[in-house]
Amino acid sequence: MSDDTTTNLDTDASVLATAQLLDRPAGGLRTLVSAEQFIEQSIEHALVATDPVDVGDFGMAFRKPDGAVEIIDLNQWLYERPKPTFITDRAKFVSVDSLARYVERYAVEESTVAYISDTYGKGIKLLTSDNDVAWITIDDHPLFGFDGTMDQPVGRQAHTASLVLRPTEAGKRWGQALSAAHLSQEQFLDLVVDGIGEIAEPDGAVLRDLISDLHAIRTTEVQSVVRTGGEGSIQLAENVKLHAGQGNEVSFPETLKATFVPFVGVSDAVVLTVRIKPAVGSNKVVFSLSCAQLEDQLAHVVGTIAATIAEHTSLNPLWKP
Repeated sequence: MSDDTTTNLDTDASVLATAQLLDRPAGGLRTLVSAEQFIEQSIEHALVATDPVDVGDFGMAFRKPDGAVEIIDLNQWLYERPKPTFITDRAKFVSVDSLARYVERYAVEESTVAYISDTYGKGIKLLTSDNDVAWITIDDHPLFGFDGTMDQPVGRQAHTASLVLRPTEAGKRWGQALSAAHLSQEQFLDLVVDGIGEIAEPDGAVLRDLISDLHAIRTTEVQSVVRTGGEGSIQLAENVKLHAGQGNEVSFPETLKATFVPFVGVSDAVVLTVRIKPAVGSNKVVFSLSCAQLEDQLAHVVGTIAATIAEHTSLNPLWKP
């Protein structure tokens, strides 16, 4: 009798304990009906408990309860940010000497390469703005080993030094005049007046007479322009006081020769034969300028710069388009 009672009591206690264990984590849940909220909370808690994942050198990715991923930069809590593992710089210089001294400081024989830009097709641009014409890549792709295999890692090409060519005032003046679709009487007059020291032909006396006549016809109606292949003439609607007396015809040279140093810090000069093409527009004369030698002349100057770089750095620049 006592044995059966003891056994029943033990069984009842075991069943009760099991039920309590089931009730604790599930909140009394015994079926999945209407259990969506409980399941969603369980998933959210599981996501929050997920270990973070390393991202790169200083990042940690965390899974948020809504399923999104947030990446935190651990650098923001460092007392001192880590230094870069390699040099990243795009240094610019305005003289070959400065460029050469910078390169000498960092150059590595196996991986430093010099380049220079071909100027053809870029002539006018060189005379109207600053331009990078030469650069040296200090961490370029290294040489192959003697056994034909690469014994160095591929270069990052992240550390360069560039030579910036800046046009002189004379260079800008002629560059702007040659790049313009046309010049008004005032603009052409300013070009001749400001650039008279750069004009080798025609001589000063002819230019002074031309300047005087252009001043005289500034408000006069122009009827036509005649070009003869050497010296043209501008026909006026009325007589005006010109350098040679009253008249209605102004002579002008159809070409002029300009000599000037185009770039700051470079001693080489260019000699340009500029063609002058007047035309009548709105009863006024306008001038178009062109020069067939511009590209060749500037290419010669940049070629001299390439030779100077080679002399100062022992790097023979490679020409690139």
